[in-house]
Amino acid sequence: MAYTDADLDLVNRHVAEGARCVAQLEQSIAHAKALGLPTDLVESALARMRVTMALLIDHQKLIATSLGLSKTPYSKLRHYHLFGSADRFASMPDEKRLDPI
Repeated sequence: MAYTDADLDLVNRHVAEGARCVAQLEQSIAHAKALGLPTDLVESALARMRVTMALLIDHQKLIATSLGLSKTPYSKLRHYHLFGSADRFASMPDEKRLDPI
């Protein structure tokens, strides 16, 4: 498929919006924990969002590469900001990475 700058702009917006969602979910978890509330559902949503973000960023890189670009917004975001570290994500049990609904 031939990608255009419009495709890259769209995926850039999706990645930026997703990064905001991840941050909001992390804040919600911290707030709920501070209040002693359960966080299982929000943590499950966050795990799904992190997987979705990884896919979006991979797609973003594919589009950028096809357009001859080497860097994209959030190009370093994938492991560190989304998962804390690649090791943290790799060590997560499968049910934490993507819980079944």
